[in-house]
Amino acid sequence: MVLLAVAKAGHAFVPLDPALPAERVRQIVEAGAIAAFVTSGALMAATETGLPTLDLNRDASRIAAARPARSPRPAAHTDPTAYVIFTSGSTGAPKGVEVGHTALANFLGSMAEHPGFTKNDSIVAVTTVSFDIALLELLLPLCCGGRTVIAASDTLADPPELVKLINSTGAAVLQATPTLWRVLLEAGFQPAPGFKALCGGEPLPRDLASQLIATGVELWNMYGPTETTIWSSCGRVTDVNRPITIGAPIANTELYVLDDSEALAPIGVPGELYIGGQGLAKGYVGQPDLTKRAFKIVSVGGGEPRRLYRTGDVAVRNADGAIQLLGRRDQQVKVRGFRIELEEIEAVLRSYPDVRDAAVAVERAGTPDAGLTAAFVAAASGTVAPEALRQALSARLPGYMVPGRYVAVAELPRTANGKLDRKALAGAIAAPASPQPAPASTPATVKDDATLAKIIAIVEGVLGREGIQPSDRIFSLGATSLHVFRMRARFNEAGLPLKPQHLMTNPSIEELALRAASLAGIQPKNEGPALASFRRKVPGRSST
Repeated sequence: MVLLAVAKAGHAFVPLDPALPAERVRQIVEAGAIAAFVTSGALMAATETGLPTLDLNRDASRIAAARPARSPRPAAHTDPTAYVIFTSGSTGAPKGVEVGHTALANFLGSMAEHPGFTKNDSIVAVTTVSFDIALLELLLPLCCGGRTVIAASDTLADPPELVKLINSTGAAVLQATPTLWRVLLEAGFQPAPGFKALCGGEPLPRDLASQLIATGVELWNMYGPTETTIWSSCGRVTDVNRPITIGAPIANTELYVLDDSEALAPIGVPGELYIGGQGLAKGYVGQPDLTKRAFKIVSVGGGEPRRLYRTGDVAVRNADGAIQLLGRRDQQVKVRGFRIELEEIEAVLRSYPDVRDAAVAVERAGTPDAGLTAAFVAAASGTVAPEALRQALSARLPGYMVPGRYVAVAELPRTANGKLDRKALAGAIAAPASPQPAPASTPATVKDDATLAKIIAIVEGVLGREGIQPSDRIFSLGATSLHVFRMRARFNEAGLPLKPQHLMTNPSIEELALRAASLAGIQPKNEGPALASFRRKVPGRSST
């Protein structure tokens, strides 16, 4: 309701995850021209920026007293800004994508038709509002007269409980990344007849598509960058023996594969994917130069000049007209559905004292086990502790952008012209078969502690590694959300009362053993909803 209230008041909302570090919040407040915060209770600490703050709990009576007798009409603007979503930026700071109401309305109207949603349907919302795809889960049912069931944070962290929620609510639709779909399948997901599975955020692997189709779902592959309003194309996947494509463009949207001269690439010839139509964002807030580079005026095939967004995705149009994605032209990556610019992480790493150079790579890319690894070159005059680097990055970046592994190297591999050789880097930092030996100060308590021994055995089995020490941390070992779920299942089988929430805080193996011994069935509390903020709408203002 807060999002609707902000829109009716003529403002745009800027969603913020309460888990964001204070420095990230500060960057977004400054870049987004945020006027005030709307939050609740326990999340107040995340708003300590000096801006006006409306607490939905503390100020409930004041809000009720100010409520007008009649529903106010929305502020009249030609195309007001609906929201600003901040994504990873290659310059070392996040960039705010400004999306108008016209683009959002076009998206919702198209989704109601394909994949389709009716007044009889319900969807379980599993996405934090800080990501734009959450708007499909929250707003599409409102537009169609259907129902949204919002999954609590503790339910999201416990896949079997999430499966129970989906089944108990009779949900007809669920939108998730390939990683989450794999977790749900492992948790025993069995859909009801006619269930629609929307899969997006990263490439849909063929084996996952096969598994989902085998359950009887109606599987839809979704594609679209934030700059073109959530999803720009979708297509039903029925035959996994054929290449998985991004489907057809949604309503009032065009997809073009262009060569380096911005001419249409021939059938079967790779080029860059450009997107046009009503879904285009207004641009990047406060960054006109970046907006101009990303949103170009192009005359496609000699036609009338039109505004198009350069996606950076390499694509090819097949003989049947369908478009297949082949990779990226830049260093943007997707890890478990999160869009990440490696250059932003690298810039933060290089700003750390005693780090002379740094680079980040994705290990096991394209698999459920994908994760980030940082390689760093220490300055000649100093040494750098990996844990110190992790803490420094955690203070400035969202959790999904903090690498799980850190490797010290003498020099980063370079090509003949001096550029970073990312292919060679991947080989240089490949994970060893087993972790490095623990420091001598690490207490050897494994033989004396049955709980610790059980946990080590389970973690080694799930990760396929040996020699794990009590001082090792879960995500430092390369664990992903899928690993966490598998560990949770084996912990339960071993009688250890550990849940995913306990692992997500990234404790050491020894800390997990202590926690398992002290839990005694106590359930973690729900963290509450995401923090919301809004921007004051200035008539006629645009970042384009």
